Amino acid sequence: TGYFKTRYNRVEFEFKVEKMLLLESIKALLTKQLVIDLDARHLNEYMVKFMEKNIRKHPGKTTLKFNVQESKTNAKISLYSLENGFEMNDEMAAFLQDCPEFDVQVVTY
Repeated sequence: TGYFKTRYNRVEFEFKVEKMLLLESIKALLTKQLVIDLDARHLNEYMVKFMEKNIRKHPGKTTLKFNVQESKTNAKISLYSLENGFEMNDEMAAFLQDCPEFDVQVVTY
């Protein structure tokens, strides 16, 4: 991470590096919120148990929000974590990639 700064006595800009992060640590450090949109028919016990287990195993500051829609009646509900968040991790990323029925948005700092 860093910022652009004008060079001394010039019109040119230069990039000043403030901090360097390893790629493996970016998920955990820079993920602010995870938003998952899904249809209610895709909600199942396996998904709920995985989410519960993963969130308990990886506590952190990332908030989690589910937007569940029932397409027959067009009913929608949003569920989100208030106090307890989680830390984005490889297991969660792999799970979300294996679920094409989820529309996933990752909000970063």
